[in-house]
Formats: sequence, structure tokens, C-alpha cells
Amino acid sequence: MIEKFGISSQKKYELIDLTGHVQKIASRIDSGAIMLFAPHATGSIIICEDEPGLKEDVIEFVKDLFEKKGYKHDTIDDNAHAHLISSFLGCSKLIPVEKGKLMLGIWQTIFFLESDGPRERTVYVKVLS
Repeated sequence: MIEKFGISSQKKYELIDLTGHVQKIASRIDSGAIMLFAPHATGSIIICEDEPGLKEDVIEFVKDLFEKKGYKHDTIDDNAHAHLISSFLGCSKLIPVEKGKLMLGIWQTIFFLESDGPRERTVYVKVLS
């Protein structure tokens, strides 16, 4: 069975912590994995440390790397940068689960990286056991 939950971004770029939502689902699993998937062409799922400076660095990095003028897609809706970010960072992650716990490292947090907000988004969660 696939579960889903919604998230809302408030800014053009934003990191939204998904870990609590995903851990609730993981708590019902003895051993297996969870696959996260965001069905959005302008958002990404990433794992990094939940430290304010690093979160700002991630956003500044993707802006520096991907925001530029002259993308052909921008003539349609001015969000080519967000499509490229999602294409390179990806919209899914697979995380092992053991004894009801996500097997994340001590500093790892699961985030949705919004690159084209504000928007309403959906994240799908598939339990693999």
C-alpha cells in the first residue's frame, strides 16, 4: 500500500523537514525500507543535516548553480531552474528501516527542497518489507 501526505511551501526556495512524517510510518515496520517519491517536476527530496547555516548553503548553492537567464523553458513559465534542480537532485529516496527506526545517520534529516514555491505538494511513501 502507498501512503501519502501533503506539505505546503511558503517561499520560492525552501527546505521542508519530512523526517517526522516518514518516521511515523517507519515505526510500524520491523525490517525493510521506505521509498519516498515526490511527483513534482520542480521539487526534490534530499538528505542533509538540519543546521540553519547548511540549509541556507544548500539553497544558495542550487540558486548559484541553476539560476541564470536564457533557458529556453523560461519562455513558457520561468521555472527552468526548478526543473533542472529536480532533475539533478532527484525526486525520490530509499531509506532502510530496522526495528521501527529509519536508518539515518545521526546528522541526517529528510527534506523536500522546494524550488518553485509557494505551492502545495504531495509526498508518496511506499513501505518495502
